[in-house]
Amino acid sequence: MLDYFSAFCILLFLEIVLGIDNIIFISVVTSRLHENSGIRYFGLGLALFFRLVALFSVSTLLKLKQPVFYALSIQDVIFIIGGLFLSFKGLSEIIHDAKPKINNEFKVYSKLSAVLYIAFIDLVFSIDSLLTALAITQNMLLIALAFSVTIVFMGVASDVVSKWITLFPELKTLALVFITSIGIVLLFDGIHIEINKNYLYFAFGFSLIVQLCNIARKSISLSDK
Repeated sequence: MLDYFSAFCILLFLEIVLGIDNIIFISVVTSRLHENSGIRYFGLGLALFFRLVALFSVSTLLKLKQPVFYALSIQDVIFIIGGLFLSFKGLSEIIHDAKPKINNEFKVYSKLSAVLYIAFIDLVFSIDSLLTALAITQNMLLIALAFSVTIVFMGVASDVVSKWITLFPELKTLALVFITSIGIVLLFDGIHIEINKNYLYFAFGFSLIVQLCNIARKSISLSDK
């Protein structure tokens, strides 16, 4: 019983840590919706369904690293497509936000596209976390439970992050740069060029601390006036 509890705690911690980039992407997408809570949870519910399908198709999933097209495996192809998609979305969002708005023009996502974006990106990001989970335990129920709790955490956390991104545009720009960078890293992973993500996480964490300090300083200055 203790072994199961320890394995579950480790799984949950790893899933949450590995899902940070996913939370940021979901937050950016849902910040562009007028009513985002229902769409966020519907997209995450669909994402959980895809995760569980992948989990219980584990025998097929474990073969994804076998080359099927020259030196590329199915996993590599997913990483390449996902990396290109993330890079494109990140850059297009940055360009869109940089353009002057006419008559308060504000482009929003349709509900369907937002749901599909959330589900697709979660599927891309979940490959790494799923393989990591299988390396820790072969207990499918434990992994499924960890996935379910993680999805709920993503929904709650992305709600908070989304509100901050809406209130402070500089945080959204930082998040978009991070998403673009993650896309580039995924793309390189797909073509077997390994980049240490720790450097990226450190740079993002440091930049986030600087931005939060600036926000706090501005808030103090405004309160003094």
